[in-house]
Amino acid sequence: MRRRCALQTEQIAFLIALLVAIVLPNTAILLSIVKSSVGRKSRMKFFIMHLAIAGSKFLPIALARNVIKSVVSVHLFPL
Repeated sequence: MRRRCALQTEQIAFLIALLVAIVLPNTAILLSIVKSSVGRKSRMKFFIMHLAIAGSKFLPIALARNVIKSVVSVHLFPL
């Protein structure tokens, strides 16, 4: 029982670290595209901007679902 809780805690910590590793680079990409005034707007910037937006919105939702599922299974339904 004790090992299962430690394993779940490590999984939650890893998922939170992964969430930060996903959101920060996508935010940096969005800020650099928005702030850059050099050159005209291109299709490539448009594509990369929307790819970063999609990554920033979908992946945190998927990871948050896993974190919530892990927390609920550890604290509400311990074995």
